[in-house]
Amino acid sequence: KHYEKCFENPESKLSLVTGLLGNQGNRKFKNHPPGHIMTGEKIQNLINNFCSYENKNIFYLEIGCFTGQTFCSAFYKNKGKYLAIDNFSVYGNVKKLLLSNIEIFRNNDIVEQKISFLEKNCWDVQKNDLGEKIDIYFFDGPHDKESQEKALTFFKDYFSDEIIFIVDDYNTESVSEGTSLGIKNIKKYYNVLDEKIFSKKGYSDYHNGLYVAFLEKKK
Repeated sequence: KHYEKCFENPESKLSLVTGLLGNQGNRKFKNHPPGHIMTGEKIQNLINNFCSYENKNIFYLEIGCFTGQTFCSAFYKNKGKYLAIDNFSVYGNVKKLLLSNIEIFRNNDIVEQKISFLEKNCWDVQKNDLGEKIDIYFFDGPHDKESQEKALTFFKDYFSDEIIFIVDDYNTESVSEGTSLGIKNIKKYYNVLDEKIFSKKGYSDYHNGLYVAFLEKKK
């Protein structure tokens, strides 16, 4: 029920997006370079919706966070554990900017909100880096076909019995092809209960495409 409800109005919290990419009181998101947008409004709102469980402290993992435009959207006003992983191997090291944005948008009044960052190659991640099973997994790491396939198979042992899997830049051919292979392989262990593809481009929509799947562990 929670999963389906998240899709009803992905553009319904535009004040949140305005806050993350513009001004919200004394909060201002810092981009690199200034004004550079690497996501879309609906992606931010959708991810925030996914993490907004009322009766569950979720564990959200994001690989490839850069300055935190989607990561901050995930935890903003939500409880749960949030971990971002990036080694800044593509666009330059913006760690200080990322950590600054996290501090700007974390909610200190939500005691159940735990936020952390790990500077590491995602393929070197081990069980003790995670600590618990993943409920929501956003992959925006290497976009080559092999890495996109590996995104599922490498982390499958760390998945909860039910998991929401999200892939950014799905309009890119290597991303969609690799993700399809990963889904094919994961079906040995998980049932794919739902798949959704959003291909609209642009900041007001889904940037460069988005893939979402709801997986349930086979019994």
